[in-house]
Amino acid sequence: MLIRIALGVFDGVFLVLFLILVGILTVEAIKTRTHREQDILAAQAHQDIVNQTIEHLDLTTGIEFENAIIKLLTKEEWKLRKTPSTGDFGADLIGSNPDGETWAIQVKRWGKPVGPKAVQEVVASKAHYQVDNAMVVTNNVYTSGAKKLASSNNVTLWDRPMLIQHLSQQASIEREKQVLAERKLQEKLEMVALEKRKLEKARKETSSSSSLLLRQTLKHLTVRELSIHKKKLRRRGENPTQIIESRSVWVRFVCPACMKEQTINIPSSTSLFNFQCECGKPSRIRPNVKS
Repeated sequence: MLIRIALGVFDGVFLVLFLILVGILTVEAIKTRTHREQDILAAQAHQDIVNQTIEHLDLTTGIEFENAIIKLLTKEEWKLRKTPSTGDFGADLIGSNPDGETWAIQVKRWGKPVGPKAVQEVVASKAHYQVDNAMVVTNNVYTSGAKKLASSNNVTLWDRPMLIQHLSQQASIEREKQVLAERKLQEKLEMVALEKRKLEKARKETSSSSSLLLRQTLKHLTVRELSIHKKKLRRRGENPTQIIESRSVWVRFVCPACMKEQTINIPSSTSLFNFQCECGKPSRIRPNVKS
């Protein structure tokens, strides 16, 4: 019975320790995954900033520049769609701004200043697509003729400085988002570290308390066994007063042959003890007297 209960205690302790170990491994996995997410997030943010630089846009093709403008304006909450690559009637993009105003947009990635022709094309597309406003976006600057024509036809011009300004604003927003995301990830890492410390503490406390519980259980079982042994002695008519916490008792004995008094240490569980005196007389002692 003692062995069965002890094994049960050990099984319970092993289960608790196993669950704590699983928790620690889970925390470590979350920590590793969080670090990986942080690295990926930083790399993506860096790449976005690089892609948004005007120098990078200077190296793109016409289609890539057009896609970059769509991405930039979409982040500013514009809703855009492309026109057909051929027969676009002077507009590359059609859409609306956050205020709901409709626009026809001509996109020009040029290595030289943009002239009046681009303005003429977008003015014509404004009537064709029945939109409210027209705009030309370029990575360069505009000639004086283009500026005059745009002013007389109420066409908005985004030149290189204006494009850099919008790119810089978007890069600042991206950096703020990155800082916020990194802060959240750091808080998550701190929470993971705290959970790990709690699990480590629980593991140590469980190990300590389980050892104490096992010792108390064994002690309880030992006392219980002694109690059962006492009942057996009483049923046999023996005196169980010597059955105490110790495993042996001291008994005073007077030899009936030489009348010499002696003190003998005998096992407490023994009901009848064979003893031979110094005079050579054998005797049988009942351990019913405690000194």
